Amino acid sequence: MIKSMKPLLLVFLLALALVVLTACDPKFTLQETPTEPTDPDSTPLPDPTPEAEVITIVFGAHYNDGAISVQVPQHRDKVLTWSTELYDSEQRRLASSVQPEPIFSLAAPLPTPADWCQTFTVRMSVALKPGYELTQAPAPVPVHVSDAEPLCQIPDPVAAFDVFPEACVVEFLNTSSGGSLEFSWTFGDGSLTSEDQHPTHAYSGPGSYDVTLTATDADTGVKDSVVVRVLVASDCVSVSDGG
Repeated sequence: MIKSMKPLLLVFLLALALVVLTACDPKFTLQETPTEPTDPDSTPLPDPTPEAEVITIVFGAHYNDGAISVQVPQHRDKVLTWSTELYDSEQRRLASSVQPEPIFSLAAPLPTPADWCQTFTVRMSVALKPGYELTQAPAPVPVHVSDAEPLCQIPDPVAAFDVFPEACVVEFLNTSSGGSLEFSWTFGDGSLTSEDQHPTHAYSGPGSYDVTLTATDADTGVKDSVVVRVLVASDCVSVSDGG
């Protein structure tokens, strides 16, 4: 039995010696495996948010047959919402739309074709889908309808006439120029007006009368007037003098 206890006794004595040696000699210590210090810069960072794609929205606007149409050639699929507005030459808003490529009929806000002969402005603002960013707001586009509408190419009317008096009766020869013209005459004596092209008018007595001719373009509504003083000779016998 003593022989079987010898290994245990030997282990016990070695452990006791190690404890005594450690207590007596401070230089004798158990060495631990050193650990590397943690570098804060080496901590992995989360993936950065991808930068937005910067785009430019450019659009065109053209007039044809009484309407102004808007075209967006690029990046339509990157736009979330649209707002397009039409302004007249005095920057008054005439119409608006939330469609990407609207068509503005000028007959709705401006029923008279004469009002179309001006420069309009189309303005657009957009909101982009996530992941996209505008370089700048879309630039306004002018639309020169006067350069494209045939009605605007017709020269403005010029009213003119010649007079041929004979006694109390005066014949008027209309020499006005322009497009499709309509006429209105006043004869300066308080009588009714006339819409004839070449009227004849009988005065009640001699004197001077201011005759006015107004020529109006039936398509554009543009008007021009001229006043001519007509002298009725003294050999014109008035109704009262002849009675």
